[in-house]
Amino acid sequence: MTLKKCLILLSVLVLAACGRSKAVQFYILNPLPLPAHSSGKYQHLQIGIDSIETPAYVEKPQIMLYLGRQQVSMEEYHQWAESLDKTIKRVVATNLSTLLPGSVVQNSPWDIQFKPAWHLQITISQFKIDALGNSDLRASYLIYEQERLVVKKERFYHIKTSDLSMDALVSSMNDNLNRLTRDIAHTFAMLRFRS
Repeated sequence: MTLKKCLILLSVLVLAACGRSKAVQFYILNPLPLPAHSSGKYQHLQIGIDSIETPAYVEKPQIMLYLGRQQVSMEEYHQWAESLDKTIKRVVATNLSTLLPGSVVQNSPWDIQFKPAWHLQITISQFKIDALGNSDLRASYLIYEQERLVVKKERFYHIKTSDLSMDALVSSMNDNLNRLTRDIAHTFAMLRFRS
């Protein structure tokens, strides 16, 4: 091989190495683990989740990191493995099924055979993490028995983590969402005993 061909080959290899970008890391929120024993005491409870509204910024694949009150950074190398609004719906429904053993919980649109007596609507107005390790979730929820509104609650959850890694920040978001679903499940449990 001539020197000229060696230099061309070396140049191509160097350019190819420089063109590689940093690998994207993907994240997901997970539901609560199943308990070792399940009583099934909520087997007559059927909950239809009519809607879970989320801010538009959760529809982006990139994780949004707040740098100040109004400034955010779209983290190109830290992205959601599935759209965050779908993840939230999946986690909420799964958590409610876990926390209310025996219940049937479905997200809208549900099967035509499913006729829930209870309906849930959730509005998440804030679901954010910042560069200082703060994680906030602000939400309200409505519970209807058939057409009648029986519960309206607002909740705010805050976690401060000293670990500023993206993994720890996403984990704090997961913890806040789990706290919200625990509160909703507790409300349903109280309503069941009241009726």
